[in-house]
Amino acid sequence: DMGVPLNLHANGDGAIDAFLRAHEKAAAGDLGKDRNVTMIHSQFVRKDQLDKYVQYKIRPSFYTLHTYYFAEAHIANRGPAQAMYISPMRDAIDKGLVPTNHTDFVVAPLDQMFMMWSAVNRLSRGGEVIGAECKRGQELGDEAGHRHGDVTLPGGREHDPEVLVVEIDPKARIEAA
Repeated sequence: DMGVPLNLHANGDGAIDAFLRAHEKAAAGDLGKDRNVTMIHSQFVRKDQLDKYVQYKIRPSFYTLHTYYFAEAHIANRGPAQAMYISPMRDAIDKGLVPTNHTDFVVAPLDQMFMMWSAVNRLSRGGEVIGAECKRGQELGDEAGHRHGDVTLPGGREHDPEVLVVEIDPKARIEAA
């Protein structure tokens, strides 16, 4: 309650359960107070946990690049149901949350446009759509335009952010990195 933003890290649903229990204990009496809490990764958050994020005013920071880089490993290790719900941007937005998206530079190249592409398209390296119902849509381009103005490309060309996102070829970007 010191007014300091709190950025926590929990990747798996069990770790998120542990955080939620700690939050319920620490914030007893006023669970819905806005404490400016961001849960970094939240990759394997469950729907019931997202409901608590709404109730407790916790902001998820997803890592949608996992849908491209690690989808096959997540399907093998966590099962298709959890893998298809990884970083559920659409559900978070539909519940009224304002999720962020990030990448870890030591795990994947820093490429913000590719990160946005992964949130919109959710394609694995093998070309499989990973959780189509979790895709971000047109509002990604709309928000980028409203928040940051027009996107200017090298040579001074302006481009619609949504079109720019959709036109990304992940294999070409990976090879160039």
